[in-house]
Amino acid sequence: MKMRRLLIHLAVGLALLSGSTVLADELVHFSFNKIEFPYQTVEVRKADGSTSSAEFASEIILLSDGRGNGGFGIWERGTPDTLSLFRVVSGSISVERRTGPFFEFKAQRLTPLPANEITVRFDPSPGNTPTGTVTFFIDGIPSADGSPLRVIAKGNVQSGRVLAGQVDASFDFNYLNAPLQTLLVETISGNYTANFQNAALIFPSGHAIGVLALSGPDGAPRSLRIVGGEIQTPQAGAVAALLKSTNPATPPARPLPVLMVIADMQGSEPCRIYDILGTQFPPAHFEANAYNSRLTIASR
Repeated sequence: MKMRRLLIHLAVGLALLSGSTVLADELVHFSFNKIEFPYQTVEVRKADGSTSSAEFASEIILLSDGRGNGGFGIWERGTPDTLSLFRVVSGSISVERRTGPFFEFKAQRLTPLPANEITVRFDPSPGNTPTGTVTFFIDGIPSADGSPLRVIAKGNVQSGRVLAGQVDASFDFNYLNAPLQTLLVETISGNYTANFQNAALIFPSGHAIGVLALSGPDGAPRSLRIVGGEIQTPQAGAVAALLKSTNPATPPARPLPVLMVIADMQGSEPCRIYDILGTQFPPAHFEANAYNSRLTIASR
């Protein structure tokens, strides 16, 4: 009887100890800094001293332990326009006496390949502090030809604390990637063969940046800039996305909804179903090889 009581007390003690450990983990808080850049036209300064304009959007989370998540995209305006998307993987905040605190991030290129790592620095302009809306000088983004760019953009900086168990749920984002491919498009006026490509970053706030390019029945290329969107996972194996885009040929254009249903993610083929609806683009239905990657903060 004494031995049985001893074992019962030991089991209860271990259970209480385990429960307290789980509770302690759940109560751990991380301090964070969050920088948001809504979709905007920015000034770009090139290494040779020339300036141009581009379209830019970003959302970045930096935890107090140096981990980071988020990304940014930039459309360089030119002939042709060039889209580059990057994922942030870590970062730090430092203080300089002259300009105040600045942020420095490590980022990996998502598109176009190769996926090399870069270092990007976000410096607030003189007179700004990283609270509220701040004008940043962003250094380290490579241009289409590989030369460094300096971007001037307005962002919003927030600070706060979050529970350890809520980190991924609060700060994850999605990368959509459909490489250039030929497919069959169904429309109300008939079917035709088209070239298709889709790449976009979609942030938790609903901001996004990317492109959806689909040739028309006459073979002429047509593209839409993605400026916002949401992705939901109602059940395992399916994802629904509603993307908002504009027609770059007629700015400022009304947002065009692009309804995309990603089905059977567990299947051997990355088959995704696209339904495009809106007045700026003829209604279209097609299946494409496309990937949706949920990017989260690395565990430590």
